[in-house]
Amino acid sequence: LVIQKEINESFDKALKKSAQYILPLAIKEALHADSDRRHSTVLSFESDDEYLSYVVRDRKGNWLLQSKEADTKIFNKHPRLGFSNSETHRIYTTSALNHRIFLDVAEPLEHRNGDIMEAGVALLLPLLFLVPVSLFGIWFIVRFSLRKVVAFQNAIEHRGVGDLSPIKMHRLPDEL
Repeated sequence: LVIQKEINESFDKALKKSAQYILPLAIKEALHADSDRRHSTVLSFESDDEYLSYVVRDRKGNWLLQSKEADTKIFNKHPRLGFSNSETHRIYTTSALNHRIFLDVAEPLEHRNGDIMEAGVALLLPLLFLVPVSLFGIWFIVRFSLRKVVAFQNAIEHRGVGDLSPIKMHRLPDEL
């Protein structure tokens, strides 16, 4: 849970930072877009590893610009500033020009959850090896360190009832 919280905070910071980088470019593109076209699409260089999608809208909700992979269904109909979640995405919304332009940046929750699972497995996988090795090591060390006590116990067990002669103790605590 701690890892999940920290990873989500890191992803939120990255999502916000991405919005801050995209916003000036999006404003420039949106303001210079042809007035007769409804909205434009910005092509990306590599779409295989692209997790973020974004849309730029005016205050009425009209789409001015969108990334290539942007799915219109994942974004809220009316922009809500800050972080929000849809069923499948984490969305960060910011505005510019006195709330005339809004930028929504979305990241799939599946991507986040996958990274959280990878981190959890990376932390727990070594424990599958370390716990049995540690248990065996503890068992072996205790057994090795108590071997003289076991020998002392065996010497007492093999004595007769009336034999009160001293038992030869080799490197045992005085209490024994």
